[in-house]
Amino acid sequence: MNIKDYPFAQDLITDNQGQIQQVIINFEDYQQMIETYEDTGLYRAMIEVKNETPLSLEEALAEVINSLDLTQKQQLLEILEQQIFEAEEDSYQDDEETLAELKQVRNEYQSGDYVTLEQYLSKD
Repeated sequence: MNIKDYPFAQDLITDNQGQIQQVIINFEDYQQMIETYEDTGLYRAMIEVKNETPLSLEEALAEVINSLDLTQKQQLLEILEQQIFEAEEDSYQDDEETLAELKQVRNEYQSGDYVTLEQYLSKD
């Protein structure tokens, strides 16, 4: 076992029988090897699915959601509801129609042109 027989190896650590247990390599070489390994895996995955028909966004979402258990679906629902609420709240603040309605309601309130809840309920 000659270290020159092992590319990238800086040192070999062996057991009492002389069997290699560990190889010491430069960190940059290690990173390059990992990147190459990941690229190879990605390439193999791409080849494996190259003849498959891509899913639409709706199909992909349905497939992912179907793979979730009930608890995970409930967690997803909570996240979606919060994000929808925040998006709607942001859109109301920028919506010209909503801003116009708010202005009209404020003007009616300032001019006294409104009915209180008690007045509304007493009309029945």
